[in-house]
Amino acid sequence: MAASPAWFLTSTVVATVLATTANYVLKFVDERRGRKSKGRIEALRIAVALERYAAECADVVGNQEAWVQGAPFARPPSTQIPSAPKLPEVDWQTLPVATSSRMIALENELFLVTASLSELALIDADAAVERARWFSGKYGLRALETAERLRVDFALMPLDLTSVEWDFREQLRAEFQA
Repeated sequence: MAASPAWFLTSTVVATVLATTANYVLKFVDERRGRKSKGRIEALRIAVALERYAAECADVVGNQEAWVQGAPFARPPSTQIPSAPKLPEVDWQTLPVATSSRMIALENELFLVTASLSELALIDADAAVERARWFSGKYGLRALETAERLRVDFALMPLDLTSVEWDFREQLRAEFQA
């Protein structure tokens, strides 16, 4: 008994549809896996930049405390906060939307804070020094928390400061965490 032409045509169409669907599914899975891997690398690069920025902010805070206490190694206090972190070029779509939007807005926020501190320094330098300390702590802690969230969200190793004698994270948390 020979197969009818209708059966042959139907089976060919079904096989083509199944093969095409399987191809799209495999391509989607492969693309998603690649994006996730790329996202982990980019998250790590951003986390490192944010941790470096948090350390710079903690340095401003610690230096101002040392200056007030009369430590001989302290530099004169600054009326400015550290410059915005130099973030690597990344595909922001590989990161969570909340993190991407926060990072994109950070540079503008820091620009506005720097401008307001410059204005205040012309009027009252002591107030500008105290506000610079406060903003350094606030943005340093925010950068640190964002970096830690990225490390957790992307299953990255936590920041290890065991070989360093200064844990800037504790300094920022002790003074600026609500």
